[in-house]
Amino acid sequence: MALSGDGGDETFGGYRRYRLHMMEERGRSALPLSFRRPVFGALGRLYPKADWAPRPLRAKTTLQAMAFDSVQAYLHSVSIMRHDERESLYSDSFKNTLAGYSALDVFRSHADNSGTDDPLALIQYIDYKTWLVGDINTKSRPRQHGALP
Repeated sequence: MALSGDGGDETFGGYRRYRLHMMEERGRSALPLSFRRPVFGALGRLYPKADWAPRPLRAKTTLQAMAFDSVQAYLHSVSIMRHDERESLYSDSFKNTLAGYSALDVFRSHADNSGTDDPLALIQYIDYKTWLVGDINTKSRPRQHGALP
């Protein structure tokens, strides 16, 4: 981050998704999962995907995320394709090739190793271990000694 600026949003909480996750987190902490899962799960399934609507009316992803625990909700919010959509596309052969691999398991493993209960620090840590390593920092390599810029 010091050389390229990459990682600054993760370090200083600069992403909008962090603010949205923290707003959802307040709701998750106010209601038990045993209530949220069936109620918000049903609302999330029924509410239309309304990308055309004004932002306050685009609630499908938020309703779905409220039905999950914090780690699963964060994965849900940063995923391009939802779990059920992926599952419907995977053939049995491809599922066998994956050998049980699950992005949620990866996120949970990092969460378990994070050493924090703070919800913002937790998702920042998950981003350090997944987003930065697997995407952003791959473009930020140090120059070789003597190499031209």
